[in-house]
Amino acid sequence: MASPKRILDELEMLVNQYGPMTMYWADDMFFFNQAKRLEFCRLMKERQLPIKWIAQLRADNLTPELVSALKEAGCEKVCLGAESGSNVILKSVDKGLTRKNIENGIKCAISGGLRVKTWWIIGLPGGTYNEQLESIDLIAETRPHEVAVHTFVPLPGTDYWENAQKYGINLPSVDNLENLYYYGSPDDIKLDYLSADNMKSLISTYDSELQKLGYTPTDQAKNDTKYIYTSPSLKKTFEV
Repeated sequence: MASPKRILDELEMLVNQYGPMTMYWADDMFFFNQAKRLEFCRLMKERQLPIKWIAQLRADNLTPELVSALKEAGCEKVCLGAESGSNVILKSVDKGLTRKNIENGIKCAISGGLRVKTWWIIGLPGGTYNEQLESIDLIAETRPHEVAVHTFVPLPGTDYWENAQKYGINLPSVDNLENLYYYGSPDDIKLDYLSADNMKSLISTYDSELQKLGYTPTDQAKNDTKYIYTSPSLKKTFEV
């Protein structure tokens, strides 16, 4: 990994060449080490670069100290891969998180003044139809600003692809990999434990319940909309 100083030197070069910018940190490894996170934030604050930025990290990484440091360093939003509100599913997919971890992380970021985007996956192995719906309750409890609902996609190279039969996953043809898209149609992935109709029903339920909670679909959202959601049923998804 590059050191925080090396990264800041490169950012300063970019600012000098291109001017103020907004950046999205999609590098999971950069935000893996707590000490380096805090050092990076300290250097960002010291150099006062005209950069607004978004960080992607785990919910259990967030502490009041880190959230404060992120905010002071110009971070405006954090993106968290929650995946599920079901402890059964989280354990099954070996996420290394619990429902409580996710709840605490979202609440910590919001209380510290950061905007929060969360990702949730429908159709993960190891959970019943009703357990697939438990994320809705957690969203209602924590109120993240942005909710992205995805369909489960087994990607080549993962255990879900290499041992698909063990999980009840019927893989698509390798000539049809363009359909492996997490906003894709439930018809593209065949699962023994959830039918395509089950998946469509789940997506429909998420859509209706999120709207009841006051979330605006991305199709209708504006730049200043506070609570937004997207799902495979919508044509327009988040830019970041």
